[in-house]
Amino acid sequence: QSTLKRARKKPRQDTPVYPGRDPAPAGPEKKSALSTAPPAALPASQAKAGRCVRAHIWFWSTAGMGLAVDLASKQWALKTIGNPEAPAPYAPGGSARPIVLIEDYLRLVTLHNPGAVAGMAAGRTGWLILASCVGMALLFWLFVRTPAHYRFEHTALGLLFAGALGNLCDRVFNQGRVVD
Repeated sequence: QSTLKRARKKPRQDTPVYPGRDPAPAGPEKKSALSTAPPAALPASQAKAGRCVRAHIWFWSTAGMGLAVDLASKQWALKTIGNPEAPAPYAPGGSARPIVLIEDYLRLVTLHNPGAVAGMAAGRTGWLILASCVGMALLFWLFVRTPAHYRFEHTALGLLFAGALGNLCDRVFNQGRVVD
């Protein structure tokens, strides 16, 4: 008990002092300022993106522009290269017209992927839609947790979010297949 009384009368020197809080000595008549004072506002360098309007505008603008580019590039590929599953008048023989960039090494083709990476989980559209939603929720959670001034990270997360949303749109509106 005597140690406890001494601690109440005289504050410890190694007790942390938080910015914006009154380090008043604790006593029986007065509660500790560290336990009752409201938390101080964080400096701008430590503010989280979830509470910063500019960070949200940056993230959602990046995601929106990324989604527009994703969907437009898929439409361009289907028009220019062709749809491998289209009937003969649109793609002779039912195959696409690849664009050869480097002979025997690099060519652009379109594919309709019914699964995830390399066709894994083909036919499990419901699970893949759920995985896309969980992935987008995780990306948004990561965005909210980053500091507000981390523009590079917000751009990267916004672009990843756009890609996941583009694939989700394909799965929902393209019979469970993603245009690759």
